[in-house]
Amino acid sequence: YDLDLYLAQRSDGTWIKEDDPDGMVLKSGHLSGEIKPLMTPATMMDDATQVRALNLPDDDSNDIHVLVAVRKRLLTCAVVGVGTIIHIDMRDHKTVLDLQKAISESPNFAFRAECMDLYVAKKDNTWLTIHDADVKLVKTGKIRCGIKAITTAGGQLMAPHSPLHSFNFPGEVVYVAGGDIDAIHLLVTVPKSHQKASNVAISCVVVGSGVSVAIVKDERDTVLDLKKAITERMEFPFPAFQLTLYVTKTNNSDWLQWSDRDAIELTCGEIPRGIKQLMSDVAKMDSESILSAFHFVDDEVPIGDDIHVLVDLPAHAKSGVHYDSMYYYDS
Repeated sequence: YDLDLYLAQRSDGTWIKEDDPDGMVLKSGHLSGEIKPLMTPATMMDDATQVRALNLPDDDSNDIHVLVAVRKRLLTCAVVGVGTIIHIDMRDHKTVLDLQKAISESPNFAFRAECMDLYVAKKDNTWLTIHDADVKLVKTGKIRCGIKAITTAGGQLMAPHSPLHSFNFPGEVVYVAGGDIDAIHLLVTVPKSHQKASNVAISCVVVGSGVSVAIVKDERDTVLDLKKAITERMEFPFPAFQLTLYVTKTNNSDWLQWSDRDAIELTCGEIPRGIKQLMSDVAKMDSESILSAFHFVDDEVPIGDDIHVLVDLPAHAKSGVHYDSMYYYDS
């Protein structure tokens, strides 16, 4: 069922011959301009057609009577965090697991099949292309927020045993390399230890003082690394691990905004009810968590009006206004 058959007969009734130019091109593994028009849905041979109905010549000539096409799909795979673009020829009925194995065997890829996850390369129900800004950055090894959203819980993870045709990839099923070269069909994620460094910009506010600071970190760093950076920048006289950090965006909520009423009060040294509600166990950032898990802003994108992290000082450091003003930092 992965074969298509076509009569090798031109519109003038003549057959393709092994030793004519079109036949020689066929034998080299390519398609000539004369062959392609013979391979259309309208000229495809029906499975129920009887051979005698085709009126094939009975002479012992060097005619080619039937063109046999093996259905494959040329898939373009972008490896996130590495920058590699891989093109894989794959039969349409194969599974995601088969595709993972094929990717792992690519000469430009150094990871085992079980080390990768595959995601459908769709953003807002639209297929990505090589011209998209996010994809251009992927090719440099950087990971923007849009790509992060697709390759996490917000994207479509491809189950290993799903057939490839079930994903309705764009473009036609092809018989030779070509296809829709602009389309990106899937995003491949690999262990972060093998990804290129990608920095994120994190906007932090110290609760109780309103002091703010912007920190740029490698997204592969941990929350503890972020605590250390905040402690060093703010010159706190206590160990970094004593800080408690809360992310202001949980579940599907938006980031806290500087223009929000609660944020305005926060920057004045107050702790309004809305801020207290954000400082919940759900929002508490575990010191061992990787920063990429929180989907912070790429460092090449302006932070804008977002506040990403609330910094809670240890109890012994909360000595009021004198302490807070001493550690004021103008971000």
